Amino acid sequence: MVQRMTSDLRTQTEILQTVFDHVPAMINVVDADGRIVLVNPQWERTLGWTLAELQEIGADIFTLTYPDPAYRRQVLDFLTAATGTWTDLSTRVRDGRVIETTWAVVLLSDGMRIGIGQDITHRKRAQKALRTFSRRLVEVQEAERRAVARELHDEVGQLLTGLGLMLETGAEQSAQALAQTLRQAQAIAKDLQTRVRTLSLDLRPAMLDDLGLLPTLLWHFERYTALTGVRVVFGQHGLGGRRFDPEVETAAYRIVQEALTNVARHAGTKEAVVWITAQGRDMRLSIEDEGRGFDARTALDTARGGGLQGMRERAQLLSGRFRAEASSGAGTRIVAELPLQPPPGA
Repeated sequence: MVQRMTSDLRTQTEILQTVFDHVPAMINVVDADGRIVLVNPQWERTLGWTLAELQEIGADIFTLTYPDPAYRRQVLDFLTAATGTWTDLSTRVRDGRVIETTWAVVLLSDGMRIGIGQDITHRKRAQKALRTFSRRLVEVQEAERRAVARELHDEVGQLLTGLGLMLETGAEQSAQALAQTLRQAQAIAKDLQTRVRTLSLDLRPAMLDDLGLLPTLLWHFERYTALTGVRVVFGQHGLGGRRFDPEVETAAYRIVQEALTNVARHAGTKEAVVWITAQGRDMRLSIEDEGRGFDARTALDTARGGGLQGMRERAQLLSGRFRAEASSGAGTRIVAELPLQPPPGA
């Protein structure tokens, strides 16, 4: 019986030691005075100190990892409670960096505590990036809504007001004057149709859903050149006769549209080159001009680069890649790579 109990105890000890050595989480045991008694290899790899070093210098681990007195007091209060629930802490490591960690602490005998923690720095950064992206997406949506509202109020609204006044006064006019008023009303109605159609096309051309990316781009290039005077040199490989996931087609069209809008507004050039390839797992977009250029890094990091940020976010929303290559006086090159997904039902 004793031999069997000894064997069982040895097996349990080996299991616990294996878990302690190889579990991908930090584990430490701290005595009632805050001195480290035991740590596992993951703890040493993450925080940088070894157990031997800590015992040699006799340092209080809380002073090392939480140097700010006020914050250290909060940490100690958390440890004293030792509820076993997870709590996020900003922890300093040996090389001076501050990482984000999460810990659960359980009270042992004689005031000793065992802590289990994980480095969640990457998770925190991803969460922050997601919040930033979501905020920027809302800002872009609101900017688009403001532009539509302004167009409706300033242009369509004024024309409708004028048309209404003409119709109100028409009943009091002579036959000759009424005929002239009707001709003016017809001209206004035609202008309204054109403006509403243009607004609808700017929001989303129906042919993108009906015919696909390539025909819509060709139509857009022709219309763009007629409106701006900027010629588009276009080349493609892999687009002909193909349909892609609607999200990919929309993102590709919007990125090209926004990049060409920037060329017309800022580049000071009369030609832009667009090249698109769709093969393998990606669609690659390249929009180039030899115009004024700009500081791409600054533009992407400031509100003035809203167009660039919008293009980048459209690519990132599809887990794609985006970069802007530009410098003052040296032209601009926009490159986006979008993962291709099979259309629904394919």
